[in-house]
Amino acid sequence: MKYFLFFISLIFLSCSNQQTQVIDNKYSVYQWQNQFILSSFSQTNNINSNANIKLNYAHNISNGNGIKIAIIDGNFDINHTSYKNSIIATYNVKTNTTDVSNKTNISSHGTMTLGMLASNDIENKVFGSAPRAKYILIGTIDKNDEEISDQVAIDAFYKAEELGAQVISCSWGTYQVSDSVSNVINELYNKGITIIFASGNDGYDLDSIYNDESELSSVIGVGGSSEYNNKATYANYGSNIDILAPAGENIGVFTSDERDDKGENNNRGYDINDNYTFERGTSFSAPSVAGVVALMLTQNKNLTPSQIREIIISTAQKIGNVTYNHNGFNKEYAYGKIDALAAVIKSKEY
Repeated sequence: MKYFLFFISLIFLSCSNQQTQVIDNKYSVYQWQNQFILSSFSQTNNINSNANIKLNYAHNISNGNGIKIAIIDGNFDINHTSYKNSIIATYNVKTNTTDVSNKTNISSHGTMTLGMLASNDIENKVFGSAPRAKYILIGTIDKNDEEISDQVAIDAFYKAEELGAQVISCSWGTYQVSDSVSNVINELYNKGITIIFASGNDGYDLDSIYNDESELSSVIGVGGSSEYNNKATYANYGSNIDILAPAGENIGVFTSDERDDKGENNNRGYDINDNYTFERGTSFSAPSVAGVVALMLTQNKNLTPSQIREIIISTAQKIGNVTYNHNGFNKEYAYGKIDALAAVIKSKEY
């Protein structure tokens, strides 16, 4: 099972003594997934200048204002500095309450996935992929920290729909999606809700024996790319994965840390406060794509999930020293890495 196990603990390099060649704009320098800034950080970690998804440029057009995004995850720190003002609804399908808060001895995976989307910390210059969207948090665990069941998944999707979600981000999966869950996902797809799933971090060829949620034709399946602008070695792949987005290889993506409530901060060697951290995994690729979808919808509210997928695929950046077939697809690299700017522009013209 790959439920909520996508992020991987990291060993971080110490900061280089090499002089920074540009003025570091607070924490923007660490957000290589959004934009490239030439600095001691980017040099020490060999950040490829094209590894980002051009979010800084896309944000000049749209920041996701008003689009409702649901995140289905374990639990969340709803008071995190980075996004606390963007949450409009919470619901825990395990307890039938609005309490989705972090629990003692349970990792707050949702805090980190939400940070990839919702961060809007002007003081520290930390921005997620859709910093002005509205967020619906669907919690799926209680104090027993049980894995997601079919009924919990079904209830979570229906609650997201009930609360008005236009986009649903899922950084989890089962490798064996049931017909009942698949049918609900298809139902929401047909109602115009775009659903994004992370592919997972086990390095699997999903074509072999798996039937994962990320492979469904009614979702956008997201694999992981690295700071070197190629596929993350651990990211699952297959013929039904659609797009890659930053996940990190040796350095993770920069996101909100569960420590803002209780948790563990991976900031060794860098001057980062306890509100933020580096983590890697396709868990963090999926919300980046969900945010780009929100930016697209601000430009064209009539886009269907099928049209959104088509635009994302047709505007993808071809990365890696690999061959893409005549349809622009490579089994390990999907259709390439998402290009936020190109997708937003094409949405407006679509």
